[in-house]
Amino acid sequence: MQKITLKLNEARPDSLNIKRLGEYLKKLADLYGSADTLYLDGVDEGSACLNFMVDDDHADMVKSRVVNASRNVGAQTYRKAYQKVVSLMDADGYSGSFSVNDQEIIRLASRNARPKKDELRQSMPTSIKGKVFRVGGTDDTVPVRLSSLEGEIIYAQTSVALSKELGASLYQYIHAHGEGEWVSEKPGNWRLAKITIERYEIIEHMSAKDALLKLRKLGGIKQEPADQSHANIFDYRR
Repeated sequence: MQKITLKLNEARPDSLNIKRLGEYLKKLADLYGSADTLYLDGVDEGSACLNFMVDDDHADMVKSRVVNASRNVGAQTYRKAYQKVVSLMDADGYSGSFSVNDQEIIRLASRNARPKKDELRQSMPTSIKGKVFRVGGTDDTVPVRLSSLEGEIIYAQTSVALSKELGASLYQYIHAHGEGEWVSEKPGNWRLAKITIERYEIIEHMSAKDALLKLRKLGGIKQEPADQSHANIFDYRR
């Protein structure tokens, strides 16, 4: 048997009421599939870790379903279930991750995550380069997902009008520009939490291998020069 876990970072087992816990478990069961080989293993401490056990013969299949659904590929049933899980997390303000046998395979950041007490945030013009693998949603601001050179998910959003153009650019490499939200949980250590895409260019058509080589040459994520950005961060800390 192998363990697959959804970790909800801002939650605790005693903060999830039975109704909400049931919604998470149902959507996870839909996402994992293979119901006859799937067993609930409990909810552990350390945030809230929703654990399932799956037979060895089906573990790789379940892992592939989760990874593919996160990239918006594979059967619609699993992609829809994955989106339902993400929607629950967004509504609750949870970030989190999926792991198999305690090895993280996907990291998730909630669009509505509550800032941590000692967390610093700074917005500034930002450019990113990556592959578009998901565009969609029903809000006025449409969620977008890009894949970085290292295979990590870049969380983004854009207008409805621009999302229609991006939707026609699925699985293409782009250079996107907009307002980035940067987060620092440790002094001097900043990461991009989300970018609002205002414009973009498609990187010229080429093979996936050549595109990755070119992206590496261009660089992955860049903070555009912004007047007073360091002063703003200093002021924010005060």
